[in-house]
Amino acid sequence: MPGRGFRFAAGCGLEAVRMDSRTFFRLLASTLAVGALGGAVAGFAVSFPAGRAGGWTPADWLMGFVGWLGGGAIFGALGLLGYVAFSFFDRLGRELFSPPYRALWDTLLWMATALLALEAVVFASGWERLGLPLPPPAAALALLAWSVFIAWLRLGAGGLRRAAPVVFFLFAGTILELVPALRLGNPLAFWDMAVPLTLVNGYLVLVAGRVRAVRSAGHRAGADGPPGSGRGRPVSRPVSPERGRRG
Repeated sequence: MPGRGFRFAAGCGLEAVRMDSRTFFRLLASTLAVGALGGAVAGFAVSFPAGRAGGWTPADWLMGFVGWLGGGAIFGALGLLGYVAFSFFDRLGRELFSPPYRALWDTLLWMATALLALEAVVFASGWERLGLPLPPPAAALALLAWSVFIAWLRLGAGGLRRAAPVVFFLFAGTILELVPALRLGNPLAFWDMAVPLTLVNGYLVLVAGRVRAVRSAGHRAGADGPPGSGRGRPVSRPVSPERGRRG
């Protein structure tokens, strides 16, 4: 039995589509799985030198993997919440402008992304007065390149003009989600959180946008109904002159 439908903003910078609860929970499960995988990889890479030097037993490694998987799944849930929040934020921002001027919203997003990139990569000072620590310059540059790459995969080379919401979410949104780890000042904690969040956010941009396209195509096909089903749009039939005179 299909789940009850509801509105869900599936795709940064794209309109919301009707998605049933089963599809949403599949997206949630896959997002948690990607986060858990990223957490396990990051946790192992970060902890391997200390574990090898400390002589970890197999039980220690097993407990470590359980913790890394759980932590990555939590970061996956955080990424999904951030994705939904930014999707609604993006739609709200576009509604502030009338249709002829909605390109201004993309311009604002590009300007905010460029300003944040300059602060993180060139000046590398961070916004201490605002309480917003920034990642190291190399990590920020890698995150910016990752954001452009995912936008290219999502929209293609010809669609990079419309990539402002995607790049802003993947770059600025990920940095905002990493603020708790950045405030600790611990590089190991930063990478332990940055890897799963970066993977999850890129996965959501690619997969949720594809879900949107598939669901939209399915709804268009369902509006016509399969042949012979008796469902779909009513078909107008010509009325004979005799029937018209009798009416």
